[in-house]
Amino acid sequence: MVSPLLRRILLGLGLILAVLVTTVVACWWLIPDEPLKPEVQRFAEQPPGEQTGFFLLWGFAASPELDPRATGQRIVTAHDRVIAAQRSLKRFRVDDYLGEHPLRLDNDSKRLCDAGTENCLEVYQGQRAAVERALVARKFYLERYLHLHDHKDYTAAMARISWDTPLPSFAPILRISDLVDARIALQMESPATRAVALRALAAEVQWWKQVLRTSDILIAQIIASLGLHRKYRLASEIMNAYPETVRLYPELVEAITVPVPVSSTNIASALKAEARNSMRFFWDAAQHGRWPYGPTEFDWQLTEMLQNLLVRWSLRPNASINASYATFRDSVALYGRSPKELLAAHGQFLQQLQQRHVLSPDALFYNFAGRLALQRSHVDYSNYSYRLHDLVGLSRLLELQRRIIAAGLAPDQVAAALPGFGPALMDPYTETPMRWDPARRELSFTLHGKRFANFGVMQVAPVASGAAR
Repeated sequence: MVSPLLRRILLGLGLILAVLVTTVVACWWLIPDEPLKPEVQRFAEQPPGEQTGFFLLWGFAASPELDPRATGQRIVTAHDRVIAAQRSLKRFRVDDYLGEHPLRLDNDSKRLCDAGTENCLEVYQGQRAAVERALVARKFYLERYLHLHDHKDYTAAMARISWDTPLPSFAPILRISDLVDARIALQMESPATRAVALRALAAEVQWWKQVLRTSDILIAQIIASLGLHRKYRLASEIMNAYPETVRLYPELVEAITVPVPVSSTNIASALKAEARNSMRFFWDAAQHGRWPYGPTEFDWQLTEMLQNLLVRWSLRPNASINASYATFRDSVALYGRSPKELLAAHGQFLQQLQQRHVLSPDALFYNFAGRLALQRSHVDYSNYSYRLHDLVGLSRLLELQRRIIAAGLAPDQVAAALPGFGPALMDPYTETPMRWDPARRELSFTLHGKRFANFGVMQVAPVASGAAR
């Protein structure tokens, strides 16, 4: 039997709970949404780019009888229709649009070389017959790949991107790109075709830089850094094996070794695309009374019905969008800093971000669903940014290698010469000269993206090593 005192306590707690629930529901019902800030409205309405190159990326692996750009347009249009209808993309298959004989990467087309662990110049030249067979077998897609060089804009073509939006498959593009490298390696064996090879390598470097500079998808930027990593490795191997090319073809070699500017690695464009997608997420949720991409995306451990009730009653889309915009604006400011400044400021920024989106008691009374979503959806983009800055460092090592060979510096002269090459060729994270190991003849810096084992190292062979080739 419950005692009178306990009964009164339980009754009091029940009344308090009833008052709290009534207050919360009243707040959800009565407190209006805040206005959308003018700068946020302008930001959301920014028009997309030309997008021609992006369509080609989508349709690259299509059957030879299909036009790759038209195929890419069909894929993007079909995707946008699914998103507009608020349907899941789980059944959306890009392969359905690529025709009957698309480019496949089967066991018969394994990579001839791993740029992360091997000297690909030597590997390709040691497999001339295999390389020539691959060039014949992939001739059509090789020509299609080179056609990508004609396009300058690789901004995303999707009207909207959701959490389960597929991305273009870069595996076929990277494989054909490796085949271009293999052909360059074979051309370098003969003095008569070395200028042709260097021109081809310079064109490759410029194209991957264009993708890096114009893409507004993070993964595409990281893929571009991977493509450039392979090109720079090959260029380094060429200069070591044929150092005379630095003197005989100075303009061609310099076109290859021009360092990647820090401005090209700013992920601001990708973060802006992320911010606009976040805005659409809240707008769609408010319009349809449910989360657009399913009840389990945020792992709330709530039933779909309860989540939809929270969205209908407590979501304030404008308040959510304003808060999301503020976060992305601060993120753009952070990742737009120099690599050295980013390293120093990143930890404090994450702490501030966690404090900004913490679920304080007042969140229960206003925009509870929106603030909960904001807390769950933040992404730390630092690893992406560091990988891109690692690429800056690698490109500087390559340019230093060219200058060391051009100047004919002996190993014991390099360390003293490095400061004289200026701040544009220093370690991007410390802004001090790159490290030099005279015994190993190795330039290096400490990387922070932690993606490639050989990313922060560039070997410089003795100038005399290529004289006999």
